[in-house]
Amino acid sequence: MAKYIYAEGARHGKRVQCQGGAKNHVVIMPDADMDSTTQVVVDSAFGCAGQRCLAVSVAVAVGDAHAPFRDSVANAAGKIKIGVGSDDGVQMGPVINHASKQRVERLIGKGVSDGAKAVLDGRGAKGNFVKPTILDGLPSTSELVGTEISDLFSA
Repeated sequence: MAKYIYAEGARHGKRVQCQGGAKNHVVIMPDADMDSTTQVVVDSAFGCAGQRCLAVSVAVAVGDAHAPFRDSVANAAGKIKIGVGSDDGVQMGPVINHASKQRVERLIGKGVSDGAKAVLDGRGAKGNFVKPTILDGLPSTSELVGTEISDLFSA
């Protein structure tokens, strides 16, 4: 569908950007209220351990919004308490199984090897847990750009 919309828009001389995969983007403008924007994005990206189809997975911070948003979201995500969901104060549970954890951790490593900086690296937690991860500067050529991944957020 995205290819069709892009082709039709281009045919009519319109500037079009289409996100056609299971990557949910959010655009952060320089005049955004950083506190409320951070909270909404963190809740979306890491709620349900990021394992839902509407979880934000990519933030595009425009201009001067980049550094403040990256730092704010990394700070907030770093404070998320992981654990068994029935325990008090737990905000993020495990991924579905050990194979999912291995896949997510492998893809985090792939993002880093592709040139992204792991501002927050969630690999290495015990059990089937992957802590929140923030990758900064993921190149558009990385396979992660088009891969649906739970528990991983790219700013």
